[in-house]
Amino acid sequence: MVFNMEEHIPVLLGEILRILRLFQPSGVCIDATLGHGGYSAALLAEFPEIKVIGLDRDKESIELSEKRLSQYKNRFFTFQSNYCEIQKSIEISPFQEEVKFIIYDLGVSTLQITSPNRGFSFQDNGPLDMRMDATKNDSITAYHIINNWSERDLSDIFYRYGEEKYSRYISRGIVQYREKYGSINNTEDLVGIIRRILPQPVQRKMGGHPARRVFQSLRIAVNNELESLEKSLINAQSILANNGIIFVVSYHSLEDKIAKKYFSSFVHSKIGYIYNKKVITPSPEEVNANYRSRSAKMRVFIKSNEYFNTKGKSRWTDPLSL
Repeated sequence: MVFNMEEHIPVLLGEILRILRLFQPSGVCIDATLGHGGYSAALLAEFPEIKVIGLDRDKESIELSEKRLSQYKNRFFTFQSNYCEIQKSIEISPFQEEVKFIIYDLGVSTLQITSPNRGFSFQDNGPLDMRMDATKNDSITAYHIINNWSERDLSDIFYRYGEEKYSRYISRGIVQYREKYGSINNTEDLVGIIRRILPQPVQRKMGGHPARRVFQSLRIAVNNELESLEKSLINAQSILANNGIIFVVSYHSLEDKIAKKYFSSFVHSKIGYIYNKKVITPSPEEVNANYRSRSAKMRVFIKSNEYFNTKGKSRWTDPLSL
């Protein structure tokens, strides 16, 4: 399968560029979830003073982005890594300028979803894998979780990471299937089992594919996504220059709650302030043009040494007025 990266539309890119234009960007930007390089391409094209470090666990994404952005090779550096190693990316980067912007576009990439052999999709049959870094042979897979974890442990991750109301019902059905028929070998088998477990009236009320939340929870567990995000945000604010910005685009409530929690803690510690009083969401026009953006939420944090020394300023003051 050939994936056309030009078809991928970065979510809330217009809002990110609008905010960045206020700051006359220069220095280093970290694209913490490089993916297909959509954000990096836009930044490098519009802001000639910016250099970009792109991080991604996925080797294929790194290779495709390097090829796509080869014209910017003197301003673009990639590092195959989990974004919790964001500090290490600075240490090995050839760029010595301050880190001014960090962008997170969380969740699974379109390339991963549209590659059946990666096992992320409940629409196409593939192995129960779901590793974002498929080169790590010693890492846990969805196959291991589904076929070895206890009913209680499965229920816990389905509820915690997928917010699945029927987590106990589904986990019990999976364990009973294993006991009667043996291993669950691929995504098609898992989807079929979930469909058989859940009564049709329940499936009709779910408002989406009945396996969606289970697949989400497995992906998060396999890749340790939430813990990695927490660690990454802590490291991100520590390496960010004064008046630097962190953008977090998330697609489900668990990620958004983490961004909100850590940004609020940074404000409490007087590290900086939250740019947007209300969470930023895509316009109806963007949702019509890019269906993937429908559930996106963006939170923006600005590190500022001056902000808390400015008397009489609202928490939501425009940064250019400081």
